[in-house]
Amino acid sequence: MHTQIAYVQAKWHSNIVSKSLDGFRAALPDADVVSFEVPGAFEMPLIAKELAKTGKYDAVVCAAFVVDGCPFRLPPIISKRPSFTQNSLQTTS
Repeated sequence: MHTQIAYVQAKWHSNIVSKSLDGFRAALPDADVVSFEVPGAFEMPLIAKELAKTGKYDAVVCAAFVVDGCPFRLPPIISKRPSFTQNSLQTTS
């Protein structure tokens, strides 16, 4: 039985983020990696939580590229990301 991994990736800067998926698959050639796209890093915890709750995956991995220097978007992502991620882990572990 193959390891099932859900890989959640941001569409924002997809030319960079998609390369991380390629590298991830190359590093784990025996795993069944299923990719899911979300608009950006801010949406990741919700879909990761939902995927984890299905019980279909051995792991849920998230990948995004956040650029420093975007004053209107960066502060909310940085300030909320740890609490969203921690909450998702606590409710699915």
